[in-house]
Amino acid sequence: MAQSPQRVTKNGLPLKAINYKKVPADEDAAFDRQTIPKGLLSRHNTKVGVWGKIVCDEGTVRLEFLDNSSEEAEVMIGAGEYGVVNPKQYHLVELLTADTRMHVEFYQLPDADKPKGSGFG
Repeated sequence: MAQSPQRVTKNGLPLKAINYKKVPADEDAAFDRQTIPKGLLSRHNTKVGVWGKIVCDEGTVRLEFLDNSSEEAEVMIGAGEYGVVNPKQYHLVELLTADTRMHVEFYQLPDADKPKGSGFG
């Protein structure tokens, strides 16, 4: 049985937050340097009421926060670790090693309407 990724940021998900989407969508799929959408590598944000969980499956991901809404400007996420992006928080990711693989999980509170489209703002 796979271990749950460990949290590396001081920001976390609300206790009642539920996962409603994963990208890439296939259960075992992950982005690598060839398949990661260019939008993830440049400035973007999550939608209102949506938290993003950046999960590093292999290698190292750099998560950079591009506004002042986080205590950390950047977080290095190793294999089996994750970083959390708060709603409407601007950020970008960088895959630091050739073997890096990552995916994104989107969370919202149970009483929230499911966002249309992706979890990206």
